[in-house]
Amino acid sequence: TERNGVTNITPVILNRVARGVFTTSFNQLTAQVKAMTVPVTLARTGVICT
Repeated sequence: TERNGVTNITPVILNRVARGVFTTSFNQLTAQVKAMTVPVTLARTGVICT
């Protein structure tokens, strides 16, 4: 019975871990995209102003 309880809990733990990894990687990706778009927009506005 103990083995059954462990196997029932394992997928939940894996799902939480996978979700945490996904959210952190997604946040990092969005941060990188924002960091990339800011200089581009600044460069565009600078070109338009001049």
